[in-house]
Amino acid sequence: GMSSTVVLHPFLVFKTVQQANRIPAAEVAQELMRREGFRGWYRAAHVGLLRNALQIGTYFAVYDEMKALIPGPTGGALGFAANMVAGGVAGGVCWTAVMPLVATFSRLAGPAPGKRRGTSMVTVM
Repeated sequence: GMSSTVVLHPFLVFKTVQQANRIPAAEVAQELMRREGFRGWYRAAHVGLLRNALQIGTYFAVYDEMKALIPGPTGGALGFAANMVAGGVAGGVCWTAVMPLVATFSRLAGPAPGKRRGTSMVTVM
């Protein structure tokens, strides 16, 4: 979870900047590195780490609860449909829980390279 955030975060920043500003990919990469350096690729990393922790924790907690609530064969594993229901409910709950953090990330990471942006989760929520 956390290691994937560290590895994948620059790609999310790149995608968010490109989408929010309609800037060509090559220009995003060049300007981000030129104006903000390596730190620019990790804009809003604190929000990404918090979101992943909350998302993964919520998903597995709800998934395990749903599996316990759904009747299944005695001592056996749940079937395909029951697993799909448990996973679907868990996914819906976890995305509902983290959506404010997703929006916060977009606001913090989205401005064009070199443009002023908020740095506090509280001020952009």
